[in-house]
Amino acid sequence: MSTSIHTLDLVSAPAGSGKTVQLVRRYLHELSQGARAEQIVAITFTRKAAAEMIDRLSGVLRCAAGLPNNLKQADLYLPFAPDADTCRRALAALPNAPVTTVDSFVFALVQEFLFDAHYTDASGEPIWLDGPLSPSGSAGQAFETAARDAMEAGSGTGLDDDAVRLLGHLPLANCLEVVGRLARHRSVANVTNAALRTALAVAAPIGDANFTDAARKSLAGFPDLLAEFEAWDRVPASAPPALLWALRVTAKDKALTSRMEVARAAALGLGAKPDTPLFNPYDRWDPKDGCLNITVMNEADALRTAAWRLSRTARDLALRALASSAAADNGELLRVATTLCEEAAGALPGTSLARLRDRYAALLVDEVQDTNPDQVALYRAFVAMKPGLSRFFVGDMRQSIYRFRDGDPHGWAGLVADTPEARRGTLDVNFRSSERLIQFQRGVIGALLAAGELGLDGTETVTHFKKNAGGDRVGEIATEPVLIANVLDGEVVTSAIALFARRLGGAWQTLPERDPEHVLGAGVSATDSAAVLTRSWKTAALAAAELQKHGIAARVTGDRTLLSRRMATDLRIVLRALLDTTDEIAWMGMLKHPSIGVSDGGLARVRPFGRLFVPGAKKVVPDPAWQGALDAADLARLADAVPVLARARGRLGREPTAGILDEVTATLGWRPLAAVGPEGVSAEVELDLLLDVVRAAEAEQVDPDAVVDALTPGENGDADLPRLRFESAGPVVEVTTLFSAKGLEFDHVCLLQVGIGGSDGKAYNGKDISTCRAGGQAWLTVQLDPSGALAPVADPVTVFAWGMANAEARHESLRLFYVGVTRAVATLTLGVEAGTKDGQSLLSAIRKAMGLDAPPSDEGAPQAGSDADLRVSRVFVADGDVVAPELTPPPPRASLRPRSQAGALVPLWKTSPGSELHSPSSWADSREVAARDALIERYRESVAISKGASPTSPLIWPAGATTDPRTRGDVVHGWLEWWKFKGAPEPAAAVEYLRRKWACDDALLAAGLCEVGANLLRSLPEFDAMQREAKALRFEAPILANVGGDAIVGRADLLIDHQDGSVTVIDFKAGTRFATEEASTGADDEKEAEETVKDVKAKVPGLSKYAWQLEAYRVALTAAGRTVREVGLLYVMGPSWARWGKLE
Repeated sequence: MSTSIHTLDLVSAPAGSGKTVQLVRRYLHELSQGARAEQIVAITFTRKAAAEMIDRLSGVLRCAAGLPNNLKQADLYLPFAPDADTCRRALAALPNAPVTTVDSFVFALVQEFLFDAHYTDASGEPIWLDGPLSPSGSAGQAFETAARDAMEAGSGTGLDDDAVRLLGHLPLANCLEVVGRLARHRSVANVTNAALRTALAVAAPIGDANFTDAARKSLAGFPDLLAEFEAWDRVPASAPPALLWALRVTAKDKALTSRMEVARAAALGLGAKPDTPLFNPYDRWDPKDGCLNITVMNEADALRTAAWRLSRTARDLALRALASSAAADNGELLRVATTLCEEAAGALPGTSLARLRDRYAALLVDEVQDTNPDQVALYRAFVAMKPGLSRFFVGDMRQSIYRFRDGDPHGWAGLVADTPEARRGTLDVNFRSSERLIQFQRGVIGALLAAGELGLDGTETVTHFKKNAGGDRVGEIATEPVLIANVLDGEVVTSAIALFARRLGGAWQTLPERDPEHVLGAGVSATDSAAVLTRSWKTAALAAAELQKHGIAARVTGDRTLLSRRMATDLRIVLRALLDTTDEIAWMGMLKHPSIGVSDGGLARVRPFGRLFVPGAKKVVPDPAWQGALDAADLARLADAVPVLARARGRLGREPTAGILDEVTATLGWRPLAAVGPEGVSAEVELDLLLDVVRAAEAEQVDPDAVVDALTPGENGDADLPRLRFESAGPVVEVTTLFSAKGLEFDHVCLLQVGIGGSDGKAYNGKDISTCRAGGQAWLTVQLDPSGALAPVADPVTVFAWGMANAEARHESLRLFYVGVTRAVATLTLGVEAGTKDGQSLLSAIRKAMGLDAPPSDEGAPQAGSDADLRVSRVFVADGDVVAPELTPPPPRASLRPRSQAGALVPLWKTSPGSELHSPSSWADSREVAARDALIERYRESVAISKGASPTSPLIWPAGATTDPRTRGDVVHGWLEWWKFKGAPEPAAAVEYLRRKWACDDALLAAGLCEVGANLLRSLPEFDAMQREAKALRFEAPILANVGGDAIVGRADLLIDHQDGSVTVIDFKAGTRFATEEASTGADDEKEAEETVKDVKAKVPGLSKYAWQLEAYRVALTAAGRTVREVGLLYVMGPSWARWGKLE
């Protein structure tokens, strides 16, 4: 970054670019400009990051002041440090300076200005807080109570009808849960289906007027379809127009793109952020689901509005209850702090809020891409509080991965957009990864972006930091920096770990090598660092167990959800019971644990449980009150367990609790029980990790009560959890999640669960009314069950919101991949599930980046150090723990898969009174056999044929490309639509078409397509003249008409509008040339063989199938008021043109 750091307000910092250094430098600069340490607010993402920043600042200040220090790389910071006296003053103030997390800063701020702090109700009126303030776990209870109050009849809220409506769909308990949950959102978009229809109409230009008028006329006999059409008729023809859920849509890329763009424009009109990704909800508005029934939509709107109104009332009630008790959770405190800053901006001199406004000189915020909307609102209000207040935001869109915590990259994108370009900067040097890995990162990310995957910025400007001679050993030890386990079948964890174990080699393993090929890690040292990164803690536990099978020590680190799972609950219960014999709930839970297993009857007979412990007893001494009441099995269970528990209870408070719990669980056999339980080996790993939590809680003194607190999950997240250590004298592999690995680096990384897919959003989530965060705001989603058959239906607004959310989830999965690969310094091992579509997409991009899909050649070999040099990396075929180098050539880049991956939609059927909805082919099937045969014969007899010359050069398909004739036909069809017969076909345009639509950049195929197009016009001058003289050419033209009581919907490949208002219908056939009389029929039965022979003699292959399709188009257009001049089949590869004029 050439621009000086002190002139910038915002810096984009890709992985490994030294953002912490820049934050410290900026802090030092603010001190040099006269700001005091207590005036500089520095916000970090975690408490650990805050501690690290304070430690580094302390080292720099001590070094600059000439005091003893342990600062490393002092030359990075000292040029930015102030004078020695300023450093000493800052060092003295640093322990109390606001270098902390946003939650800690907000709590201190609101606590200090409590007399000015207030919530704000729905009408904008303040709700003043009483003090002193304390974060409270009762906030959730306050909202649940408020929900009940809002729903109670006679409460005076005027919302009785809304409550009745909700109760018509949900039980009372669910209603309370829904309203209480919605009430916790300060802002929820109450978007109705009516608003969505309006937004789509505004977003889309008016469609073809002729089509619109004809559609209305055709639907006159179908009241329900007409009503729906009238509600949505402004969706444009290219989108396609009208009845998008009733038309049988062939998902051509052009139409798909248009619909996605219309949907995004509509989303912006409904309040979504400008950087909301493209999404396509149309394909999921399926009439078979019933979601587009007008009655369903209206009821969904009413239900949504009722829940929204009740939640607003409940929110006001909850805020008043919280204010009176001065209790709040972090989310509410953020909003209070934001209001304080907003009001401080206009405060009068001498007031307390004026002190707030004048107190601070600078705001520095790290990891802004992972902030939630309330945090971004606070930062905006804070910097607007005082003119000239310095601000420095650091983030990276590529590393925004915390949607599950309400992290929202739209906030970072908004800050970037609002910051003048001269005040923005980008760090473009990677200090972490080796040059080869940076090349890999550039190549893969570039390939994914080129393939249409979005969600992150490119890395083409990121360069490698050249270290001094001898200082980059790790970066150069791997001749194959990237290894890939291409898991064809079996468990990806087993296969990838097997390959990673071979990478690490003998220095890491305690097991003997199995064969000479077993080790791939030449040069990997036992002093290097290594990590396995996963998406889930369950997979992390499995990976740790797999590593141990290979004789490699491992430790699982940082599971923040650990305290909410079963093993932690069981440990808490045991400890509570041992501490308090009157805690009957804990005692019943402990004695019913499978390791003891007392029956319910036995529990009832031994109460109170304190009687189990007789001073000095070495075995169970039955109390006379229940002498003989226990059966033999319960007595035996207690006889085994009570001495263990008595001994543990006597040691509590005098010895470390971790040792006591370890002995209890070992003696009672928890580990074997866990191993055969549903969690399997992961539960065993969790137990070890929890014992480390206990050790950390008693690091300074033995305190069993503190241990209970440490094992209890908090409402707003737990502290950073310590590491689980498997004792080993050698190197240890860290096993953690991608979320916990942010900010870390390792010499060797194994990345599991690699993929770039998001949920399809169609599955029922079990909640009739819920919220969905998408486009930078919260949406109310509704699912109804109109059939009463446990088949819930999402209404169009819900599908619309899910469409945005799923697009964003896919983008985040790509960012997770980026975070994973950028943790590596020297080598990277990937586990890819080749059997999944997402795995195949990612593997294709990786192959392209690594040059693995190019044929080997001695000529033009890539130079060492170039991006193409990455082809020295290898792909391994994996099955279980057996991995072998890939021997067969991988598929070429020209895979010819449609870019959209949408595929053709199945025919959609909808029944109306006295009518049916048909595609052209299904309409033919509904005709009588005699009528079908007569029409086909008439077409055979009246055909006029124009035949041209074959292309001078045939199409040359790339090696390994699909041989499916239908797909190859789609490639040719798509090219004609892309070209539109405008001018001479250009090879560059054909290459662009193949690249954008088919993930292919084959120049020979592109040249062949150009020759096919040019030859078509050259050899068929009548067609060339017709298209030149046409008023308009409409490719993939939608057709909708009422024909004899049936609604026919479909698409014509080409509709030619003539100057006189008539039309010609063209159906392209690209998969074959004209047949000859000697052609084989290939028929499966006698009837089909006879029809095929007739088609051959008529010189029109497939006519028995295509005649009724053409007739359906002709009849439908005629019924819609259009004059059809002729219909025809255009055999592109021949080329040949079969034409039919009027057939009345």
